[in-house]
Amino acid sequence: MSPTSISCFGYWINNLPLCSKIALLVIFLLLLIIGIFYSNSFDVAEKQESETNPVMLAENTKAKQSSDVVESAPLPQSSKAQRIEELQAKADALYKATFENGDITKKRQYHYEDDWCVARADLKENEFHHFQNELKEWLLQRGHVYLRTHPEDPPFNNEFIESYQELDEETLTQLAQNDDQMALITLAKRSDISDSIQRKSARRLVVLGDTSTGLNILVHRELHEAAASFEPDSQDFSKSKRHLINAMTLVEYGLMRLDTRALFTFLYYAEDHQSRLNGMAVDEILDDKDFSEISKRANAFYDWLNKKRLSQSLPSFEMEQGSKAAEIHYKEQLSYAYTNYGKILNASWWSADWKNKYLAKDACVSRLLAREKFMNEQFPAIKEEIKKLQQQDN
Repeated sequence: MSPTSISCFGYWINNLPLCSKIALLVIFLLLLIIGIFYSNSFDVAEKQESETNPVMLAENTKAKQSSDVVESAPLPQSSKAQRIEELQAKADALYKATFENGDITKKRQYHYEDDWCVARADLKENEFHHFQNELKEWLLQRGHVYLRTHPEDPPFNNEFIESYQELDEETLTQLAQNDDQMALITLAKRSDISDSIQRKSARRLVVLGDTSTGLNILVHRELHEAAASFEPDSQDFSKSKRHLINAMTLVEYGLMRLDTRALFTFLYYAEDHQSRLNGMAVDEILDDKDFSEISKRANAFYDWLNKKRLSQSLPSFEMEQGSKAAEIHYKEQLSYAYTNYGKILNASWWSADWKNKYLAKDACVSRLLAREKFMNEQFPAIKEEIKKLQQQDN
């Protein structure tokens, strides 16, 4: 402001009536108080954000547990509305980040033959239904069928096996002799069937191409034997190690054919090795040399199955038509595995070959992981904070 302007302003003030001067002073004081109020409100909003941010919560858990937490005063209406807008904008930004390059305009715009990753988010509606149908057919063919012996059992593909569940063992055995897949699965999974018949049925399923029910039962058996033969105080782990290598051979064979079911079974056991593997820590048993042997055995098992199938007039695995649904499903399952068993999968004891060939976090898997985190952690946390803010009005 120039000297002339200041002089004019002073002359104008001096010539104002007394009541006008008082009014101007009151307005100035009000503006000063409002400025201080909004500055404090911004500090409170920042504090609330840091307290509800999942990352910061994890970092500050120990500090919070060791001190009394005092709730902050409710936000004024204007600051509350602003905070809700900020949270909604944050959720929107995080959601956009779950799309390739953050480009949400591609949502449900892809055709099936395009290069897509997240079926529910990327595909057009009719293409998504095509994906679901192809995947369901592939999973059925591979033995992803569940009996319903308890209300909490998953119902997936149960309609194909429901009529078999109550059949007597003799009838099931007769059907199984003709390679009836549902009869074999029922024999392999029903608890009243003898152990020898269960195992025989599982092996036959694997020859028929099963990479779920039959293969999974065989992996369970090998891991059970590994745990049963493991003696923590002994220096000889050869027997338990042999069963562990057998199990991992079957797991790798499943991964070679794009099925993660056996991998999940292994991860379940390894997650709590103290109780589920009798204290046998896998990282202390297996090394790179063992993984090399596992891969050789998995390839040999693959070749042996192929020859056995050809000798019985069954098509070789190479004649199977590629399934895009199966490829995407593999990546989806791998992202779930990292979400639920990340501590194991990120461990250093896996061989480099396995990490690159079967466990790689490529762009699609990374995107699926980001989407999983947003849906199950970030978005629920934001919704909860907004809900708390809105309840302050009541």
